Amino acid sequence: METAISARTEHSVQNLVVEVPDHQQLTTPSLYHGEIPQFVESEIERLYGNLYSSLPHLSMAGRLNGTSTYVVREQGKLTVVFLYLEKGNKVEVLNEVINVSRVEINQFTRYIFNELKNVDLICFRSIHTDIHPVPFKVQRLNCLEDMVIRLPGSEDEYSALLSPKTRSNLRRKFKSIKQDHPSFELKFIECENIEEHHVLELVEFNRARMSEKKKKSNYADAESKRLIRLAKKSGVMTLGLIDGKICGGIINYRIGENYFCLMVAHDPKYNEYSLGLLCNYRAICEAIQWHAKELHFLWGRYHYKYALLASPRELDVVVIYRSKILYLANLDMAMKAYAIWLNREFSLWKHHQKQNKGFFYRLAKSVLH
Repeated sequence: METAISARTEHSVQNLVVEVPDHQQLTTPSLYHGEIPQFVESEIERLYGNLYSSLPHLSMAGRLNGTSTYVVREQGKLTVVFLYLEKGNKVEVLNEVINVSRVEINQFTRYIFNELKNVDLICFRSIHTDIHPVPFKVQRLNCLEDMVIRLPGSEDEYSALLSPKTRSNLRRKFKSIKQDHPSFELKFIECENIEEHHVLELVEFNRARMSEKKKKSNYADAESKRLIRLAKKSGVMTLGLIDGKICGGIINYRIGENYFCLMVAHDPKYNEYSLGLLCNYRAICEAIQWHAKELHFLWGRYHYKYALLASPRELDVVVIYRSKILYLANLDMAMKAYAIWLNREFSLWKHHQKQNKGFFYRLAKSVLH
């Protein structure tokens, strides 16, 4: 379940200087300098339904101080909401893990460069886009993927879409754990009923799992507290229980019509039952019952995500420069973007080596162990 799969993208690196026809422009953009209007929280959720473009996430990450807002209205209805920070000669867009069309990027870029004369470059982090073409010097560098399941209308439809091997594996694991632990059950808990200890027990399972692998858990105290706040804000948990005690579970964040996986973990002593897979499957079925459209596993090309019908949605860093000259004048920013891309490519290469047990993977493993 932890085995990773790599896949290189066709658009890993792009540098573009091209034009967009004027008739494709949107209408009525406006800026709110240094403020976030009250309507933004509900509208940004309606438009994007995305944890990483939501005020709760950005607030908990401490990224809202000094934030400005850009909006576009068509016939009085909001169609675009970007939150951004001005940092010297740079505008950094805070919306992440969302789809942004080339038309939206083109109009935003023109408007910002026209209104903010001191700005030399605009940076989008981790967006899915068809940016080609735009009329400025652009870096577009692949940095992550979001593993997404597009959910069907019913649990039966979803089950029918799974491969025979996956269905058989799920049945076998459910049967096995019930035979060995007759009290095993899966329990669904919503945000108002989520207690701090529910989250902290999963955090401890994660730490134990990482310790087994001689790795460090990502869940330090600060991250654990953020996880608890998100779970209580709009979380839904699927918990595995044996004799009434938590043995594993998954935390999803529900926003709009979408679910975002915040954590999945289980007690390592139950590894043989693939508890993570069982909890994920049950959580997906619960999401379908709530008429969710998508479930986001986020980053990591793991086998179990593919088995559960997730597919990668590529995410790019996009940096747009006012001119080629200003691109050269801001090579430090350009190099930072390339560093993100190189780290991504190295990670994909490592996954590929691990998956295929290539020579360099075996060599590195022998040296490190």
